[in-house]
Formats: sequence, C-alpha cells, structure tokens
Amino acid sequence: MSEDQNSADESSVNETAPEETVPESVPDKTEPEPTTPKNPKNKKLILVVLAVLALLLLVAGTVMMMSGNDETEPEDSSQTETTAELKAAVTLIDGTALYSEDGEAWRDLADDATLEQGMYVRTEADSRVILTLDDGSVIRLNNSSEVFLDSLAAEAVLIGNQSGEVYTRVVESDRTFTVNVDEDAYEALGTAYQTTNKPQIKGVKVYQSEVEFKSKSLKVTEGKQYFAKHSDKKLAAKVTTISLVKLRKDDFAKWNLEQDKADAEFKNKLGYLSKIEETKKTNNEQKEDEPSSDGISLSGSSSDKGVALSWSVSGVSGMEGFKAVYSKDSSLPTFGKHSSHYASGADTRSTVVGITDGKTYYFRICAYKNGACSNYSNAVVVKAPFKAKEKVVSGAVSLSTVGTKVKWTFGGTAPYGFKVVYSKTNTAPKYGQDNAAFVGKGTTQYDMSGLSPGTYHVRVCKYTESGCVDYSNKVDVVVS
Repeated sequence: MSEDQNSADESSVNETAPEETVPESVPDKTEPEPTTPKNPKNKKLILVVLAVLALLLLVAGTVMMMSGNDETEPEDSSQTETTAELKAAVTLIDGTALYSEDGEAWRDLADDATLEQGMYVRTEADSRVILTLDDGSVIRLNNSSEVFLDSLAAEAVLIGNQSGEVYTRVVESDRTFTVNVDEDAYEALGTAYQTTNKPQIKGVKVYQSEVEFKSKSLKVTEGKQYFAKHSDKKLAAKVTTISLVKLRKDDFAKWNLEQDKADAEFKNKLGYLSKIEETKKTNNEQKEDEPSSDGISLSGSSSDKGVALSWSVSGVSGMEGFKAVYSKDSSLPTFGKHSSHYASGADTRSTVVGITDGKTYYFRICAYKNGACSNYSNAVVVKAPFKAKEKVVSGAVSLSTVGTKVKWTFGGTAPYGFKVVYSKTNTAPKYGQDNAAFVGKGTTQYDMSGLSPGTYHVRVCKYTESGCVDYSNKVDVVVS
C-alpha cells in the first residue's frame, strides 16, 4: 500500500471516529464503553480539573482545622485570666523607704509608685510604709522591716516577711493570702494579722478572724499568738493570748488601729485591736502596766544641743553601756520599737540626745548588753529645744582603709552624719541603690568586719536626711 493511501485511510478514520460502533469481534460487556473521545488534550484537561478539586479539598480541610482551633481560644483566654497578677500601690510613706528589683540594688521609694511581683520593699529606722493591692488588701511595714512580693497572682498572693514586723489586712475573697517568715507559712482565713521576723522572735499575732500555721496545720484564732521562736520560753512553740498590757504599749499596733478605723473596708472589723481603746483594766493589767525603775533613776532637761539626760544606777551590773530610748507617742519607750541613742561605757551617767525640733518626748534609760536592753528606768517628759536645721556645707571627703575599717576626713560640714555605701559588684556604690550604713555626726570611721566574706567596693558620703552629697574616693575592703 502506498504512503498516500495510508494517509488517506488515517484521515478517513479520524473523521469517522466519533461514529464508530463496537466491533463484533469484541465480547459483550455488561457496561458500555465510555464514549469520551480519546483526545490527549482532553486527558490533560481532566488531570487539571482533578488537581484543582484536590487543591480545593486541601484548602477546605485547612480552613476546618483553623476553625476548630478558633473554637479553643476561649479556653486559652480563660487560662490567661487565671494567671493575672495584682499590683501593689504605695499609698503612704512615713519616713524613708527603699525598693529593689533583685534584693541587691536599692533605690528610693516614691509615694506614688506601683510595685510588681518579684520586688522588695524596705523601711529604714523611724519609717513606715503602706502598700495597697488592687483588691483593697493592705500590707503595712513597721520601721526597719523588709518584704518580698513573692507572688501577686490573682488566685494566690504570697508575701515574704524578710525582716521586722509586717501587718496585713486581707479583703475576703476566693484567693489565698500567705505571709512567709523564713520557712514558716501563715495563711489568712479572712483576717488581720502581724508577722514578726527578728533574730529572737519569729511568729504571728492574730488581731481579727484566724490564721493557719501551715507547717503544723494549726489555726491561730483572734486574740491569740504563736511564735515558732521566742526568747521567752513560755511563749515559744505554743498558742498563747496576746497581752493587753503589751498591746496598749505597742506603737505599731496602735498605728494600725488608727489606719483600720480610717478605712471603710476595715473600720467595722477591728477585732482584738479595738481592746486598745478600752479604759477599764483588770488588777493584773494595772500591776503589769506600772513602770519599773529596776535600779536606774533618770532625770532630763532641755539644753542648747538637745535633751540632756542624767541618771543614777544601783544594783545593776554587767552592762556594756546604756541606751536612751525615746518616743513622741509612747509613755514607755522601748528599745527595738522606738528611737534610741547609745551612751557607751558602763560608768557613763549622762548624755545629750541631739533632738532640736521643739517637740515633746518621753525618755527612758536602759542597761544595754549583747544587742538587748534590760533594767529600764522611770520615764521623763522633756520638750526639746528648737533649732533651725543646719545646711550641709560642701567639701571633699577622703577615704582610706585599715584592715576591715574605713576611715575618712572631710571638708565643709556634715551635721547629719555620713552614709557608708558598699557593694560587691558596683565599683561606684551609691546611696539608695546599694547597701548603706549610717554613721552619726562626729564619727569618721566604720568597721565592716561584720559583713559576709568577700571584697567590697566602698565610698562614704555626707547624709542630708533625704539623700547623699560629696561622695569620697572608692576603696576596696576584704572581709574574710
């Protein structure tokens, strides 16, 4: 057959292909053959359509999965709400207070500051601070006290009483509110209570409702106290009644009563603190309330330089010196609770307390030994002279070392004494940011041997009662 005839036959077949029938030689089938033209272009089109359909199915599945994830978002949102944190607003600073974000570097605390979880707050001597949480609960620090805002989670508040005395007034809610003293946890059960963390006293006083001492599952009720540690063995490791006589002498308790009375949330829940204002006393209370001289007789008067005190001693021995303790409010000032002035030497019989603000104070003298006071004198009332505050006159401060002691000379004046500021890490330590020790007017040396071992960077500055000026050169002191 010629090529022309073959081409003609192929052309004829192509033209009649759509009308072809199944040849007789092909066996019968139950289903007819598809009549779709066997055109390669059509096959490609089918593949494209199938690919598009598969892609659409894939997109639809992805959308459904995303939609399913969206449905779980409310649950995630709910979980976020449970981890919300409260804030602590500084609502009062009486005196000087500091804060820290790491417990190492300290800065002056402002009276409008807002604190967050993980921060520290510390009061200096003769200072107090009130922190108010978002829900209205309050944390009040007495002088020379420190707290750690361990957790301000909405469902569980945890405060660390690092040192001193801390009073907490808790607004009742579903959250837990706990104050830790070292390893001991005291959980509020809708209450007002005071925790103490001092070298010789560690425990709790409950003024309203009750508190649970977690480590022993022990509940301490209103008007009771529990001390895990106390210098008085009669009070250690047992629940006892809070002494009304001591309560009425406790300036911090009286201050908290006044704060509670002024707060609409707490004024009708004063609890045991209300007994401070009761005037009727039992015979035992009256006897306990009488001041005892215990061999020290005190007299005092106003002088040009402050309040002059003199005393006589009979039958008291073994002291390292004396402490003059004084207060504007308490008629029986006590060492550790009120301001004090050290009169060194067991043979000392007079001293001048440099108060020149024109205000009236109560004074007592006590025998000082091993960091504590005993044998209190009678109390005397003296009005201090008024003298305008001196200004710090600028002048250079030169610092040197002798072993673990630092000594300095200075120009100008330093009527309010000095601050010895020190740090293991900061080569230019600064008051308000780093650790500091106060040295009174007239003293120009400080012994650092009582610090933990290490190398300290040290500077001295003149104290102004609100800050520091005239920083000295830096020296390094090694404490072993």
